[in-house]
Amino acid sequence: MNIDRVMYCNDLTGLKIRLAKDGYYDVESDTYSTPGSLTPIKYNGNTTLSYTRNCTLDLGEYVELEDLGTYEEVFADSAKDAKYKSVYDYTKKIEYTDEDGVVQGYYPSKKIGMFLWDLKNGLV
Repeated sequence: MNIDRVMYCNDLTGLKIRLAKDGYYDVESDTYSTPGSLTPIKYNGNTTLSYTRNCTLDLGEYVELEDLGTYEEVFADSAKDAKYKSVYDYTKKIEYTDEDGVVQGYYPSKKIGMFLWDLKNGLV
């Protein structure tokens, strides 16, 4: 069974130091890896959000990370939702001017990512 969770990082710099120390950094490719999968990370300064699948990092050891839970749990809890919105504010309208000079706007998706599962072919 896949376990999909929203992970909040309160100190990305500290997390990178710890991941490198624990062997989750590849110098040659200049990339960090963690057990499990994650969707593209959302950043706000040194704090981040990611949507993960089967992350097995020990959160007692990786104190920079906090499991906010499923999307349902995040959006049902005002404190968790506030943390989520501190990195990715889905309630803030994004405006831009189109090619005709008209101001357009939209609200970003509430969810930062999701994993798709194809019953025949597996993870998409």
